[in-house]
Amino acid sequence: MEHPAAVSRRKLQKVYTLMHKQTRARLKTIAGLQGIPLFELLDTLAGDYIRGWEKLHKLNLDKLQSGDFGKAAKSATKRTRAKD
Repeated sequence: MEHPAAVSRRKLQKVYTLMHKQTRARLKTIAGLQGIPLFELLDTLAGDYIRGWEKLHKLNLDKLQSGDFGKAAKSATKRTRAKD
């Protein structure tokens, strides 16, 4: 008998594989109808997704990667602690 986590993981992999195939087919169709390269469409979609994620989580990934974000986060933490 398999461990429940192994069964769950296998089911999740099947779902993601199916979603990947469907999404890829749809993206190819959209790119073909719009007359743009598939990779340009993927780049646009990924950029839009990342901007939406940043807005939702109130983060700036560019600052986070450059190291500037850590300084701002530390000063915000100090201000929060000072209020308490």
